Amino acid sequence: MKNEIIPSGMRILPRDEECEKRVLGTILSERDTIYEVRDILTENCFYNDFHKQIYRTVLEIIDSGGRADAVSVNQNWSSPIRTLVYMSW
Repeated sequence: MKNEIIPSGMRILPRDEECEKRVLGTILSERDTIYEVRDILTENCFYNDFHKQIYRTVLEIIDSGGRADAVSVNQNWSSPIRTLVYMSW
């Protein structure tokens, strides 16, 4: 937030990357969690673009009938990513 210029009357939404990691870790490790949150949680709820991409991939996997976990998310990307880290949150 340092050195950000905020237009008059605009608010910066709170952001907590550790919280985002915990949410994604729960979604990736607990099978039914995505069904509980998908109606209220969108990719725009995530501040971090990498987290948005993980969440978008999770939804794509679920929508195609698959099971979303760190392994399946990694397999759906052309280059390996670091989603396994989120399993520890």
